Amino acid sequence: MSVPAYLATILGHAAGRMSRTLPRGRAEQLGCLRGQARSTVPWQRPAPAAMHRLDRLIEADYTDLFMIAPVDGHMKSPEQWARAILEGAPWSLLVIVGLAWRVLGLRLGPRASPDYILGFKIADRGKDHIIFGTTSWMMTPHLVLKVEGDRVLVATLIRYERRSARCIWPPLSMIHRRVGIALTRHALGA
Repeated sequence: MSVPAYLATILGHAAGRMSRTLPRGRAEQLGCLRGQARSTVPWQRPAPAAMHRLDRLIEADYTDLFMIAPVDGHMKSPEQWARAILEGAPWSLLVIVGLAWRVLGLRLGPRASPDYILGFKIADRGKDHIIFGTTSWMMTPHLVLKVEGDRVLVATLIRYERRSARCIWPPLSMIHRRVGIALTRHALGA
């Protein structure tokens, strides 16, 4: 078994304890607190073209989308939503995220800076969206968060910089999906 496959297996087992495996594009039902309407966190691949147009990342090799709905999307700014999803995560999820980011060799900035979200540099802030990303020796990942009325969309856009990323990312993308669903679920309850 290759090192990336072995790490994906280990991280997958840990992430599996926090989130069910979902078939591609299927919504997971979530119970909200205090009797609110039930919300969903569907996942789809690829991300819609409208999310691509918000970002300057040219020719993304991998894209996906998480959607949190129904919510009052405008109760928080896009940056507040991004911080709630990533920085407000439980410690156990942050450990999994940190391990995966080390495997990918992501170059992260300071966590305690208004220009970064959990080490990802904020590239653009708009009234209804925020774009943040980083680089590594093998890939350039960007996250695009957009608030649209009663839903929040979070797209992952990744450009492979080396051929090795085409081998390493696919098994890690399964963990990315599980952890992304768990992160967005936690942000709903926060």
